[in-house]
Amino acid sequence: MRIGIRIVMINGVIWGALGLAVVLGFGRQRLPVLGMVAPALVLMALGMAWAMDYLTLMGLAGAGLGLALGWLLGRQGNNTDMPANDSESHLRWRSFATAAGYALLLIWSIAMFLHWLPGVFNQQVLDGVIAKPGSVPFSLYLNLDKPLVFFAWLLALPGILGQPRAFDYRKLLLILLPLFALCRFRCITA
Repeated sequence: MRIGIRIVMINGVIWGALGLAVVLGFGRQRLPVLGMVAPALVLMALGMAWAMDYLTLMGLAGAGLGLALGWLLGRQGNNTDMPANDSESHLRWRSFATAAGYALLLIWSIAMFLHWLPGVFNQQVLDGVIAKPGSVPFSLYLNLDKPLVFFAWLLALPGILGQPRAFDYRKLLLILLPLFALCRFRCITA
């Protein structure tokens, strides 16, 4: 029984870290420090998933490839140290390389969504659940690969979520306090 509780706790940390990283990823435009915390949470979740055998080395390499490609594309778009007298052929090559990079990232994203990349084993949460009499049984998985696609595109297109604005801590507290209270209540009653 204790092993089962530990596995549930570790799974909660893995997917909780990914969920929190997604929330922080959306908030990084308003509070730049979140841009550093979210990748750390993603790396922590990937490391724990690898330790729990939800990712093999092949899956870790595939995830790392997509995230690295997104990071490189994001750096390419923000590169302002180009000389003003760059040759036309160099600019054409750079445009082609950038377009090819985005095409590869799109192919990687589709492969992740369709579970074509080997080595990613999503955790099954529900199996054969019947919601009501006469309904078809369904299963539910916690997908490890879907949030990685979000982060790869967030790295590739850093301005996709809009321009930075002032962060409103009151709105954050109004959302988080009931959420934490609900989580605390759920932990007490479980």
